[in-house]
Amino acid sequence: MRLEGRMVGHYLGRVIQLTVLLGFLFVFGGIAAVIALNALAAGGSGTGFLAGGLLMLGAAATFGSVWMFGRSLARPVTHMMTWLNALATGDYAEPLGPDGRPASRMYDGKARKKSFAIYREVFDSLDVLTFELRRTEDERRRLEAGREEWISGVTHDLRTPLTSIQGYASVLASDYEFEPDEVRRQAAIVAGQAGHMAEMINDLNLTFRLRADALPLRRQQTDLIELVRDVAVDLANDPRSTGREIAFEEPPGTGRIDADVDPAWFRRALANLLANAVVHNAEGTAVRVSVRREGAGAVVCIADDGAGMDAATLGRLFDRYYRGTATQSAVEGTGLGMAIARQIVEAHGGSVAVSSAIGQGTQVCVRLPLS
Repeated sequence: MRLEGRMVGHYLGRVIQLTVLLGFLFVFGGIAAVIALNALAAGGSGTGFLAGGLLMLGAAATFGSVWMFGRSLARPVTHMMTWLNALATGDYAEPLGPDGRPASRMYDGKARKKSFAIYREVFDSLDVLTFELRRTEDERRRLEAGREEWISGVTHDLRTPLTSIQGYASVLASDYEFEPDEVRRQAAIVAGQAGHMAEMINDLNLTFRLRADALPLRRQQTDLIELVRDVAVDLANDPRSTGREIAFEEPPGTGRIDADVDPAWFRRALANLLANAVVHNAEGTAVRVSVRREGAGAVVCIADDGAGMDAATLGRLFDRYYRGTATQSAVEGTGLGMAIARQIVEAHGGSVAVSSAIGQGTQVCVRLPLS
């Protein structure tokens, strides 16, 4: 981490002050030792007593200067090197002292010890660096665990339609003579399973393109009211919405809410968010879709009175490597819909916020700038 010029000047001033003090003590000790040796050479009991005192005073001053140097400069620097070496080996915590507490801290674990105060800003920076490295490592482990979980789910989902395709293909390739209607029925199943596999592969490709900012957006002025209404109507007519109430709430007043978006991709994002509210809630759930102006932007909200989510699910809702629904459930999908939706919204300069609680439903709001 880089230190500002004023901080470097502060350290340099402190070091110069300490060096001058230590130098004074060292010189004083040397002078006292020389006077003592001269007095001893002159002889005499009183002179010898004075010389011995001066010699002891000189030795004490010299020892004191060395002790202060080691305590004020060498000890903190040694602790810094130990700390940096611990970070380099993956130990993201300040090394402990003999008392089992962080070596630079007082007994309360908060205040910095006086002998470390000269480097206070450096140790504060090491605290921040340690925290960030630990947080990054925790996030890496979480994503790695999620990635393994997600790969396991995708492997299962790909294997299921593939097994079905292989089974029906083997039957059709047998010597048994099927009726034309039966052949068409089995061929339709094979086509449907192949289409599901193609959808999964396309979603995988899309999410990585979005992650790499490699998805070109063909923006144009689009009326959000009309677009959101069309998405809601399409899903209301979707068989997955059977038994659920999908309602679009017209914004107050008349006119348009124009936004500079890619209508195809933004429609895909809204469709994913709305589909999530439908397929993960039971029949009888009511879903309300609305759009309104808010300041210099627009807000699209999808609210349902369904089962809601716990904090753990809510925290990982948009994680690419998290599959909120078990693969053995009846809910179909690739497990990437929500991640893709947020990535598309963010590619348009917008954001997605979600609030939910068990038994209290869920609300997803998309905020989009209109400028």
